[in-house]
Amino acid sequence: MRVRLSNALLVLLLLAASPTAFAAERAQQQSDQRFFSETGYRISNDAFWDFFQKRGGKNTFGFPTSRDTTLKGFTVQFFQRGVMQLTPNGVSTLNLLDDGLLPYTTMNGSTFPAVDPALTKDTPTPNDPAYSTKIIDFVEKNAPDTFEGMPVNFLKTFNNTVSYDDAFPRGDGPESLLPLINLQIWGAPTSKPLRDPKNNDFVYQRFQRGIMHYDAGCKCTQGLLLGDYLKALLTGDNLPIDLAEQAKDSPLLRQYKKGSDGVANAATLPGTNLKDAFEKSAPGQATTAAAPASTGSSQPAAKPSTSSGSTAAKPSTAAPAGGKPERAKSPEYGMNVFIWGNEKTTDRDLKKITDAGFGWQKSLFQWRYIEPQKGKFDWSEADRIVKASKAAGVKILARLDQQPDWSRAAKAPNGPPDDYQDFANFVTAFVTRYSSTSTIGRVDAVQMWDEQNLNIEWGGAPINQDQAKDYVRLLKAGYEAAKAADPSVTVVTGGVAQTGTDGSAALAALMTPTSSGCTTLVPVPTSTSSGLMGTATRPRPRSAQTRLRATPTTAAIGSSCFGVSRTCGRSWRRTATATSRSGFWSSAGPATPSTKRTPGTASQKMRRATIWSAPTSGRRSTGRPGSA
Repeated sequence: MRVRLSNALLVLLLLAASPTAFAAERAQQQSDQRFFSETGYRISNDAFWDFFQKRGGKNTFGFPTSRDTTLKGFTVQFFQRGVMQLTPNGVSTLNLLDDGLLPYTTMNGSTFPAVDPALTKDTPTPNDPAYSTKIIDFVEKNAPDTFEGMPVNFLKTFNNTVSYDDAFPRGDGPESLLPLINLQIWGAPTSKPLRDPKNNDFVYQRFQRGIMHYDAGCKCTQGLLLGDYLKALLTGDNLPIDLAEQAKDSPLLRQYKKGSDGVANAATLPGTNLKDAFEKSAPGQATTAAAPASTGSSQPAAKPSTSSGSTAAKPSTAAPAGGKPERAKSPEYGMNVFIWGNEKTTDRDLKKITDAGFGWQKSLFQWRYIEPQKGKFDWSEADRIVKASKAAGVKILARLDQQPDWSRAAKAPNGPPDDYQDFANFVTAFVTRYSSTSTIGRVDAVQMWDEQNLNIEWGGAPINQDQAKDYVRLLKAGYEAAKAADPSVTVVTGGVAQTGTDGSAALAALMTPTSSGCTTLVPVPTSTSSGLMGTATRPRPRSAQTRLRATPTTAAIGSSCFGVSRTCGRSWRRTATATSRSGFWSSAGPATPSTKRTPGTASQKMRRATIWSAPTSGRRSTGRPGSA
């Protein structure tokens, strides 16, 4: 009797405890927005979570089907429809249909169109100055919504992949970027639509990063689960016979194994560590991609997050939330240099930057020298500067202005082109050439014009509100061109010159997000005594070590010694320490406030002096004076 009673009590206890335990587990799952009980995996990496949210979430990618893991030297995470990859320049999606991954035409009994060489030959190339316009026109021309009388909606599916609210949750981005964001997900069409020869109700179209599938039965269009097929290839689980046959010589075939580094044959799959990659995770469990045991990873695995909320790393174009200023990685400072045309002193000057502990240089890349004839480019000197900076480990802020004669009917030393699209085309060509994937070197940030509040820099035009609106139009054209060519590039507004007047109202108008639809950086002179943007105390050093403080409405990059900080109409304050030996100051004499910019005044001489001065004599040592 006692045994029966004990068993009965045990059953009652289990029955009583089970709902409680289940409820607790369910509550934990619901509180962790990053965990997906549908597949049993969690998005731990902050960068992947941010990308997932801002590129359509599960509607675009499906659910996660792996932990963070390391594949071919990069941290990746598998999803049903694709694979995210973390690179030094941010998150991208793998081109799953490339050679070495899934370059196949039959999977699980379905037949897809192969790559059409004639179509890919006509695909616009990124080095085309008008690439952002041409590539979208190419997609619209070759991705139909109707095929042989069926509403396949391939173009509609492309255009509606990522919504504006997903891409720009704060409403701070231009809507014109959406087609290019969708291009980031799908790539360009690489085939014409094709019926499945075994099922006429199915129509497929191949893109660079996915395959669209129209099903006449439900009259619906969606992307194939290519991420699942790649996972099946690696694990051997649920691997279709036809895929296994085509991939019999692939180094990916059945490579996953539990334990050790997770790879069955590391010699045939270098840079890979799949340890526990496809083992289910739990709510709140942070996972980290392991580095390959033998070859090492080409980039460190990102630190995972245990946060269950939806807040992730802020994208580069987002305004800071909550009224708090957003700062760049601290500290990031740079200097102006004049190394264009000064090959003999280039290495010396870049070395002085790094010796001073600075990591950025700002150079003028004159449009007129790079594009002397419309559509014809001479990259020789620009390439030299970018390569030299890359070798020195110095990031580049490129100032872009100085229009070519062909772009403007009324000749002027510096002034906007008659057609702002000409400038946008130049920006496209420039940023594309020096993008995050360039083998020449990268330009990390581009500045759109300089000192546009002076008529000498704006073609002699009167400086008023109409001129300010013209500059914003130029800024918008350049911004959209730059972001289309390389979404990771930082865009900076032209630096404004000191005028001796209080321009706080003008600055506030410029920094209103609705004035341009762009989120940019505003350069602030930190070595001038007074002006439109604010003040810099102590215009000359009193000793070998001097403290500089910029207190403008907003600040990002100064004209001679600058700090990088992203803001959007927010207050900013930074105190920097510098030494006189580094040559931040010229020996032109004390700078005093002036109501006019008269060439020859001490203030003007100081501002126009190059940053490098000899430790004792104060002479300039790097070429001609000028403002960059």
